[in-house]
Amino acid sequence: MAASSFLGGADKDDAVNVALGSNGLIYVTGNTLSSNFPMALPFQATRAGVKDAFVTKLKFGVGVISSSYLGGNGNDGGEGIAVKGNFIYVGGQTASNNLATTSGVIKTAFGGGSNDGFVAKILDTRLDSVGVFRPNTTFVLTQSTTNVIAQNASFTAGLSGARGVSGDWDGDQVDTIGSFTDGAWKVRNSNFPINAFFSPVSTFSFGLAGDLPVVGDWDGDGIDTAGTFRPSTGQFFLTNTPNAAAVNLTLTFGLAGDLPIAGDFDGDGIDTIGVFRPSLNQWFLTNDTTVVSPPIDIVSFIGVNGDLPFAGDFNGDGRDTIGVWRPNTTEFFLTDDNVNIRPPFLFGNNFTDQPIIGDWDGRPLP
Repeated sequence: MAASSFLGGADKDDAVNVALGSNGLIYVTGNTLSSNFPMALPFQATRAGVKDAFVTKLKFGVGVISSSYLGGNGNDGGEGIAVKGNFIYVGGQTASNNLATTSGVIKTAFGGGSNDGFVAKILDTRLDSVGVFRPNTTFVLTQSTTNVIAQNASFTAGLSGARGVSGDWDGDQVDTIGSFTDGAWKVRNSNFPINAFFSPVSTFSFGLAGDLPVVGDWDGDGIDTAGTFRPSTGQFFLTNTPNAAAVNLTLTFGLAGDLPIAGDFDGDGIDTIGVFRPSLNQWFLTNDTTVVSPPIDIVSFIGVNGDLPFAGDFNGDGRDTIGVWRPNTTEFFLTDDNVNIRPPFLFGNNFTDQPIIGDWDGRPLP
């Protein structure tokens, strides 16, 4: 037997269905009578009825990553589960007349009888925080986006490159560091400790000299892959294949002098592209990468000329929003809605630093 574990509390628990995510992640649903069923980052922390459904994400060798009750004042049970991108889908049966529902759905009230079915879409919440890449080899990461009170120590990553990058290269829901130099990529699957034994470097080629790197999950499979923006032509080149040079998407979006970003701007689990135009302090974002010349879906004015742009999910709502780092003051400016700027905070101490954004531990911010 490769691995096996109990999952339950002090009373009767049943695991009914399981779904497999990327890189060994396991999603389980079922029903529980236990008031002490294992909880981790729950959206419902206590059992609401006699029997509740549960939704648990775990990984052998790591443990329970997230786990929550799901139910109302009656008996509830999860019977089916599926995962796509940033969302978990659960179906089951309920006898609760107060099971949580949302507006605009098929049915918001219990239909009567002994049971109704239910379907729930659950955001598998992740929260990004900031860091800087200090060419040519040093990264400094923090898990704070308000006051930088708990920053990880600087470390030399052994990734010499003109530009730092970060992404979830293996689908474990943790973003890790890398570098891009004229089409040459070097990426790691862990941030700490940094040495050859614990974190080997993957190297591959994608893009040309003069390209600017972008990273995203272009197909919603939970794994980030490479992309580049070519300022001379205003084109993005994206691949869906990890560590491979094949171009899957070629998009025309932006102008010479623009700076590229990528993010899930509409919360659908798929990353799309955007640009920051420093000459106008203007942003152009799209939610569509299915056409050669995507439409502009979001226009914003944030930042000043000289700022360096980025995007991330800073409030855990499943949508990436924009921000800038100002090299001359080493200030981060973040938004939660692409319009209103949070109070800025200082991070970084060198004019040549570059902002790096990611979920460094796969959990919400402390």
